[in-house]
Parts: sequence; C-alpha cells; structure tokens
Amino acid sequence: MTKGGHEMLLVAEDEDLVRELTVEMLEGAGYRVVVAKDGVEAMELYDRHASEIRLALLDVVMPRAGGYDVIAHIRRHNPDLPAVFASGYGFDARDSTPVIQKPYSRVELLRLLRAMLDAAGLSAVRIFASGGLDEDEIAALLQRGAPIDS
Repeated sequence: MTKGGHEMLLVAEDEDLVRELTVEMLEGAGYRVVVAKDGVEAMELYDRHASEIRLALLDVVMPRAGGYDVIAHIRRHNPDLPAVFASGYGFDARDSTPVIQKPYSRVELLRLLRAMLDAAGLSAVRIFASGGLDEDEIAALLQRGAPIDS
C-alpha cells in the first residue's frame, strides 16, 4: 500500500475528470486538498491558505494562468514550497520543478508527492538539528508546518 498523509495540498487542474480523480486519490490517501480549476483561482487559494499548504500539484497548461504563473506567484511568498507540474504534453521544464506525466497512476502520484513532502520535512529537521536557525527562523518553519520535531 502506498503511504499517504495528512498535509494540505493545492491542486490546480482545468480538466474536470482529471481534477476529480486526482482529488479522490489524494483525499482517499488522507490528504486535505484545496482545488482550483485554473491558475488564477490557484493563486487566490494559495493566498488564502498559504500557511497550511505543504505542496502544490499544478497543471502546466490552464486557462487564465498556467502552472508556471502559479509557481512564480507561490515562490515570491514561499520559495521552498514543494511543487510538482502535471502535464499531458511534452515540454521543456523552465526550472527544477518535477513533472509527472498525465495520465498518472494513483501509486505513481502518491509516491512522488510523499517523497517530496518527506524531503521537505527532512530538510527542515537537518537545518534545525545543525543549530543553524535563530528564533525567528524556527517560528517561520513552525508556521509553515515543517516537522522539526520528528
């Protein structure tokens, strides 16, 4: 069985069927999901839930604003938020954000997202354990929900 989680994820997907199946897979694995039908809605949802969102799964091509626009918006506020692009098209990645090719399987999606969430948490633990943080930085990690005590 593929491990799920409890974190809040932002999913932005304009195709109804893909969006519904993705949300079903993620919620079935225990994740809390905020869902956008396009890039503008994704940016609005991110702004509303920024302190709770732990990862963004973004379709690359969407109406009103695409995944690259959304990730640029998110990175201005939180450069460390894990993100994954989803695409049914071949394209050249503009940055190091991982890409999952559509159609993806439940196992493939859950493994990738869990690995990214765990890696983000481990980075916070390593920084904390190294003593490289001051009180304000620790407070910022806690606000973002980094699991610094695990």
